[in-house]
Formats: sequence, C-alpha cells, structure tokens
Amino acid sequence: MSHATKTTHPKEMMKVLGVDDIQKAFFAHIGLYLTDPEKAHMLEFSAVGSPRVHKTLLLETTGRDSGKARLAPLVYLEYGDTYTLIGTNAGATTHPHWAKNLMANPHCHIRVASRQFDAVARVVEGDERENLYAMWEQAFEPIAQYKYKTAGRVIPVFVLDDLTPTN
Repeated sequence: MSHATKTTHPKEMMKVLGVDDIQKAFFAHIGLYLTDPEKAHMLEFSAVGSPRVHKTLLLETTGRDSGKARLAPLVYLEYGDTYTLIGTNAGATTHPHWAKNLMANPHCHIRVASRQFDAVARVVEGDERENLYAMWEQAFEPIAQYKYKTAGRVIPVFVLDDLTPTN
C-alpha cells in the first residue's frame, strides 16, 4: 500500500481505502507471501498510522467452525527465540478471526520469510502480558490507542512456541 494518509481508526482507514481495497491488499499480501516470502516479510503500514516498515509472518490456523486452513499475514515481534502476536483487530470490540481460531485450537503453522515451522500459540497473562503489551505499544504506534476503543475487550497477546525438535 502506498497511500499517504495517516488515519489510525479502522473506520477512517476503510473510508480512505475502501473495504474492497483492504480486502484486496490483505489477499495480495497472502499471495505475495506464498510466492515471494522474502519480499512479503517486510510490509509498510502508513495507511494505518505507522510510518515504519514492519516484519510480517504468515499464520495458518484451523478455522474454529469450518475446520479449514485459514491464512492471515500479521505483524509480529521477536520474543527471545520465538515470536509474539497481538489480537488488536485495529481496536474493534471483537477479537480477530485468527485469534479466535488460535483460542479454539492453538496448533498452527508459521512462515517467517522463507522459514516455516509448526507451533503452539499460547495466550499470555499477568506480568508477561503486560511486558509484551508494552513492547507492542513501543513498536507499533496505533496499539497505544486501540485499548481505548475496544469497549472493555482485553486484547489478547500470544506467544508462538516452536514445535521443531532441537538437536
């Protein structure tokens, strides 16, 4: 996306980009990840109020109702030797579908650039959640405002535990 706007609220973003444009961009990013994961790994986010380029991964979950594979390109942060995700849904009052899928079945498949692995996602709580949430606020500016828009929904923070055997 190369839109120059600096909107931070998802409704404003949808007005600027149009829902069809957002959906096209979402599916285009999935397609790029499947064909050129190194290029797809870095994504520019100025359209949602972040002037930075962020690292993304491709999360594959199992649909909680359908049982089908579901793909979602997501911004992540490194956390030790693994990764963390945050289910902001851009400050909406409901969890994103990918987060609901992980809560129903935490087993998932991850693609980070050209690296792929199976993982188990866990929702973190307490001090670990607070520390990770603070990391997210520092790394992705819009998150600081999302907690005020969720109508009391606690934004889930996930850690992905790699299931790859170590030698």
